[in-house]
Amino acid sequence: MRSTSKSAILEIRIAAFSVAIIASAAIAPAVWAQEPGWQDQVGAIEKGKYADLAAVSGNPLQDITQLQRVQFVMKGGKVIRNDMPTRTTSAR
Repeated sequence: MRSTSKSAILEIRIAAFSVAIIASAAIAPAVWAQEPGWQDQVGAIEKGKYADLAAVSGNPLQDITQLQRVQFVMKGGKVIRNDMPTRTTSAR
């Protein structure tokens, strides 16, 4: 029988928990958008709408460790952290 280390088990549990959090974060805006008085304030990423966002550079569903490297955070529509690389546009 193969032995599994405690750290490997912990990492698997953290990954499963993180996927559950990601799933609920994806569903929550749609639920709130159905509540009376919230329809025009939530449910989409648009100017003037209330937003809580966290952004990473990769896909956390493929690599859960992306959640350890959050680069952008918006809370209540205000940017709290922005470590995203600046994009430059070239003249055409």
